[in-house]
Amino acid sequence: VYSNATTETLNITGVTASMNNYQYRCSVSYSSGNSTSEAAVLTTDSESPVITSTHNDINIDADENCEAVLPDYTGEVTATDNCDNNLDITQDPVAGTIILGNTNTVTLTVTDDLGNFADVSFNVSVNDVTAPVPDVDPLADATGECEVTVNAPTATDNCSGSITATTSDPVTYTEQGTFTINWEYDDGNGNTITQTQTVIVEDITSPTISCPDNQTKDLTQGQTEYTVVGTEFDPVSSEDNCDIDAVSNDYNNLETLDGETFPIGTTTVIWTVTDIAGNTSDCSFDVTVNEFVGINSETNNISIYPNPSNGFITIDLSNSSFNSKHTTLFISDVAGKVIKQYNITNEKSDINLNVDKGIYIISIENNNTTIKEKLIIE
Repeated sequence: VYSNATTETLNITGVTASMNNYQYRCSVSYSSGNSTSEAAVLTTDSESPVITSTHNDINIDADENCEAVLPDYTGEVTATDNCDNNLDITQDPVAGTIILGNTNTVTLTVTDDLGNFADVSFNVSVNDVTAPVPDVDPLADATGECEVTVNAPTATDNCSGSITATTSDPVTYTEQGTFTINWEYDDGNGNTITQTQTVIVEDITSPTISCPDNQTKDLTQGQTEYTVVGTEFDPVSSEDNCDIDAVSNDYNNLETLDGETFPIGTTTVIWTVTDIAGNTSDCSFDVTVNEFVGINSETNNISIYPNPSNGFITIDLSNSSFNSKHTTLFISDVAGKVIKQYNITNEKSDINLNVDKGIYIISIENNNTTIKEKLIIE
């Protein structure tokens, strides 16, 4: 209601888009009556704002949980409107939203006071830029005496979770020495990290070797040295936790004594075993070769040995004129009393006298021929 108004322009407030095409008339009252103007049609603003700023796709860094907090991009919008100079700008999703992954569509909307709007959309990609973190750092040395097989270590990644390392180096080592494995962790998003691990194969355990017992060999008539037969003087056993490199002795520096000759007397033999790491062990035994000291009749070529004896003797008639079928052996004490008697049936006989230690007289009779000698039992 205007009193005493002279304006030709009528301002209408509170206009909304729904009031478009409303008709308005002006009614004027005065003392002599009133009059009404022609109808005027109200046309509201239907033109949307224009966004003039550019909004390209954006990459942001992921946090330790492979997520990111969506920033507020409304402040980066510039827009114009034919009517409204105070445009309303909103964002969807709103700033502060937790996002992850490569596809996150953000829409910015500009709205004027009559509800006309324009929007622009772009993508926000959450990029993993954090390298995996090894679960153990530094890696412990992998050690073993004969062989080492190494299991791949692991790392933890903010996006890929648990990652197992890979390598182009061997993971099993059987040679003695020190080696290096180069491990790599790759999270699949272009982030990698490397670690090294030392492998030590070192045999510190010595091998074992067992020698035969001390050996005593009695030479027979005509022998001046003893010849080893087969493996009788070789080690009984030799073992190692890894592998044996060599077994040798200090007598002929070979791996066997087969066919070797030993002189009269006592010889100490030392066997040494060496493993592939150079560790050694040794053992020793004595070889005693006794000179033939048996009873020997130059007339009849009869041999009785050994003398002294431990109670076991050998009678050899093979080179004598005695007939074994008519030969008798008598054992007498020093007083001349016969305590044992044996009939010889072979040209060469081994006899267990089974007598106490002491000095005895041994008599061999054949066809009225008798040979007597002293025999010592030790």
